[in-house]
Amino acid sequence: MRSFPLSLTALCLGLAVACGRGETEEATEETPIAEETVPVVADSLIERDVQTRIDEDPRLEVEGVEIAAHSTGQVVTLVGQVPSRFEWSIAREIALSTPGVKTVLLDSLTVMSEQQGEPSGSVAPPQT
Repeated sequence: MRSFPLSLTALCLGLAVACGRGETEEATEETPIAEETVPVVADSLIERDVQTRIDEDPRLEVEGVEIAAHSTGQVVTLVGQVPSRFEWSIAREIALSTPGVKTVLLDSLTVMSEQQGEPSGSVAPPQT
């Protein structure tokens, strides 16, 4: 008779383990797969990478381009001046495509042609 309670205990323990396993498997199946995470890049590396890419881009090797990149919390601020919207958009493109950059602020990047009162890229109307 002593073997009966022992057998019953073993059976209950086996069922408890099996039930616990089922819950774990079920929870794993329902757990959404995490989206691919973007590694966090240090601001000092972001600044260096953005500045290097801007300095080395042949499209920005024109007179009047003076750009400095600053990064805080993976938000890059471009400061300085460019001759036209063309160079402004290149600088923006470079900063946005740099690994680790979340956002680019361009309020401090002045377009010189707009400062002088001429819209960027505008063509004078023909004389009549």
